[in-house]
Amino acid sequence: MNLISTLVNGITEYLDSGPKKYHMDHGYKMRKIPRMFKILENASDFKALESTKGGQRISLTLAPEGFERVNPKSLEFIREMLLSLFTHYPDIQKELEAPFPRNTIAVSFSEFNFQVGKSCQKFSPALGSKTGFLTYQKLSPNIQATYYNEKEECFLAGVCYYPVLIGKAKCFENDRAAIHLARASSEPFPLQDREKSYKKVMYKGYGRYCSIAKKRVTLDCSGKYVRHLEYDHFWNTYIRTPCEECLVDSVTYKWKGPKEEASTSSAASTSEVQQTIRETPILSGSDLSEKVVELDLPEQVEEVMPSLNTATLDSEDREESEAAEDSGERASSPLSSVGSLLNDYDQFEDASSDFESDIDAEVIG
Repeated sequence: MNLISTLVNGITEYLDSGPKKYHMDHGYKMRKIPRMFKILENASDFKALESTKGGQRISLTLAPEGFERVNPKSLEFIREMLLSLFTHYPDIQKELEAPFPRNTIAVSFSEFNFQVGKSCQKFSPALGSKTGFLTYQKLSPNIQATYYNEKEECFLAGVCYYPVLIGKAKCFENDRAAIHLARASSEPFPLQDREKSYKKVMYKGYGRYCSIAKKRVTLDCSGKYVRHLEYDHFWNTYIRTPCEECLVDSVTYKWKGPKEEASTSSAASTSEVQQTIRETPILSGSDLSEKVVELDLPEQVEEVMPSLNTATLDSEDREESEAAEDSGERASSPLSSVGSLLNDYDQFEDASSDFESDIDAEVIG
């Protein structure tokens, strides 16, 4: 009977993997209310892991004792992933030394400057005002992301992982990529200058909302030109695709701090008509503000990324300095140079593939 059960589970896992990868490739819509995963019907207890450094950053939702429908490999997958993400939290590392209970049906973890709430999908800012609202997006059949929306900005607050049930497709590498790209595509909270952000400085990448893709995207800026970094869930490989909007934004980007925004707003209120006449948008119809949107099916991408590699420290330092030089050149270039950049964009062959391995190694601050 055990042999028959193993064969049946293997067949059902294989058949279940196709639809799972298809939906992950095509994306899920943003929602104002969280999706209620069926496994939560078994919830009977909720436990938050305390950390003296960061407060409540991880929580477990538990079913009654004796519930063993969850695949143990799935629990080990998310435990090991959390160990790699929270390397700077000794208390959390200690809590994660032991395997999760077999009756764990949801594992939630918060982003930097957020904490877990009173249920697996709820998160809140660790400090400051809490005047924003939450939205939710399914990333895979086993993952749901929670976003905190404030002042037209959308921040990743946390992620909830629902362990795979026995007999269902595991697809751990797909889920790993979905979590990493959701984190890499998010803005830091509170919002800060992109050029000084931890992701841009340490990992040569950042996130923004792209109106062409109609979703938040991860930008790989380890080479001469920025490109979308995505994951092909069918072939299990990272791919990089050019985007004119994101290229132009990388050239024209300018950080506006709170004081500068206030002065700009004041000037606009006194001469609104004159400002409207004088200003001509660089990208007609391009709205780069961070808003919750309905996600459409992304266009098919064709360029397959080189296989992942591990770069040495010396080569990383060398590429960081080259990226900084490129950034300086872009910042000093006049807007008239955008056209020439676009002409060169499609012909450029970027040999660097460090960023996709960097985001896999990114830790939570």
